[in-house]
Amino acid sequence: DKVLDAVVKSRFTSGRLKNGTLCDELGACHSRAVSASIDQHAPPLGTRVRRKLAEYVLAQLEQDDGEDLYFEGGRKGGEFLDSLGRGKCTAALLVDMLDATRDERRAGVWIEVMKRAFKALHDVPLDAVEGLGVPAKALDVLTDQPRLLSALSHALASEACDAQSLGSRSAEMGTRCVMGAGMSRGSVAMLSRTNRGGSLLESSCRAPEVFT
Repeated sequence: DKVLDAVVKSRFTSGRLKNGTLCDELGACHSRAVSASIDQHAPPLGTRVRRKLAEYVLAQLEQDDGEDLYFEGGRKGGEFLDSLGRGKCTAALLVDMLDATRDERRAGVWIEVMKRAFKALHDVPLDAVEGLGVPAKALDVLTDQPRLLSALSHALASEACDAQSLGSRSAEMGTRCVMGAGMSRGSVAMLSRTNRGGSLLESSCRAPEVFT
């Protein structure tokens, strides 16, 4: 495993990126590892690689600087959501990331990803609904599998319990919760709107079925 760790780290240093962002290339490599891992005649290396890549993505997000002056919430988190929204990272990678989430610190990283996804919807100007495509697709991928929905429901249930203990500070809870930014301006409801008789989103986007 140490050898594989070293290979992954050296392959994805900034100087060796070929096309796109770090998250784009990690997503592409993970997809190839998934294809190799489902081949019954292939060695188990594909499964090990996809797990290592998922752990590496988590580690990168964990190191993100939430106080970055140029990228609100951190640069890598924004790149990761953008990669999800453009189809460069898949639900399979997210599920593998869940498997690698074994402590509260990494659970916190996962919650920040979900919070950021809802905030991305909130940040789309009301007069620029065409900009909903990428953030909505990212949210679509984040809820594409039963395990991913379970992770979201667990986070929401935990917040509901915390809200009871906050009492009079419920307004504060609203700004901190996973869906807070998305619900504060009705951004989630915007997913189901239509424009000139047609849907604002691609027909493959299933997020409206989950949240509206």
